Amino acid sequence: MTLRQIVIPLVALAIICFMYFGPITRTPFENIIISIIIIIANYIEYKGKPFSALGFKRVKFNAKSLLMHDPLVALGLFIFYVFAKVP
Repeated sequence: MTLRQIVIPLVALAIICFMYFGPITRTPFENIIISIIIIIANYIEYKGKPFSALGFKRVKFNAKSLLMHDPLVALGLFIFYVFAKVP
């Protein structure tokens, strides 16, 4: 494990914790900013290949997947959230 693999996640975590717990007034865009920080940290750590290094691939990207499979997965996750997490 190199120093770069230790420092970059720790700096990103420190920034995120400061934004979440710090004295800065929260805005509705806080989660978006935190997500962008995580994506940038991954981009720097994995040297420009953040999504492929994390396992994301475009193997099954087609219209059927986009219009049929993905909405069904989103609906299933929503139903799980409503019945399992909310009560």
